[in-house]
Amino acid sequence: MFSRVVDSDISLSLAIPLHAEGLFQLVDRNRQFLKEWLPWLDSNQSSSDTDTFIRSELVRFSRDEGLLLIIHYKESIAGVTGFNTIDAESKTGKIGYWLGEEFNGLGIMTRAVNELAQIGKELFKLQTLEIRCAPGNSKSKAIPLRLGYKFAGIIPAAEQLYERVVDHEVYQLQL
Repeated sequence: MFSRVVDSDISLSLAIPLHAEGLFQLVDRNRQFLKEWLPWLDSNQSSSDTDTFIRSELVRFSRDEGLLLIIHYKESIAGVTGFNTIDAESKTGKIGYWLGEEFNGLGIMTRAVNELAQIGKELFKLQTLEIRCAPGNSKSKAIPLRLGYKFAGIIPAAEQLYERVVDHEVYQLQL
């Protein structure tokens, strides 16, 4: 199984069906917290739904189209990061991530996304990384800013979040 040690507290591993129950429990505990910025929570109602998602992501990984990694913090599943899309032609990877509320403010995501950049360069030969986030999502926006990504523009009305539509700010890093 693909895994990377980030530091003494954090490791990343390829999401596999074995993670479905633990990942679902994290989602379920953090449903209200995550719902502010993630649109898929209503379609994830059981560990079976999580298992189905993980299996679909493994197919995408086998085609070099995406990568879903579990973030482990001190042996607990803390969240996920990875490439929502990989464009082999343009050598661009679009990064996504989220953490359970109890793992926020510990620097976990900054370290995980920094390691993900190295994985993208080594494994997929990416040259450009992109992170998109809603303007009001200050915690998500802090990650690319901390890691030296440059503001590339705004995509208006980029995402439907339940009863509202949000723009996306786009941040890019050239590897």
